[in-house]
Amino acid sequence: ARYHVVDADDVRYAPVEAPDVGPIGYWDPYAVVFTSGTTGPSKAAISPYAQIHAVLKELGLLKPALVQ
Repeated sequence: ARYHVVDADDVRYAPVEAPDVGPIGYWDPYAVVFTSGTTGPSKAAISPYAQIHAVLKELGLLKPALVQ
């Protein structure tokens, strides 16, 4: 089967190993955001790390060592 249902505890307590992805750049994608579709079909937009960095910097939520 392509999909299967798993119990939440199986996921919550599963061992986690971080993948070796190398350094993350500002233009690497961090999320896929979907529009509401009020004027047509909902659309997906890829958001890069630079976007969240700019928003958090503007809001003053970054630690000084991270602000460049």
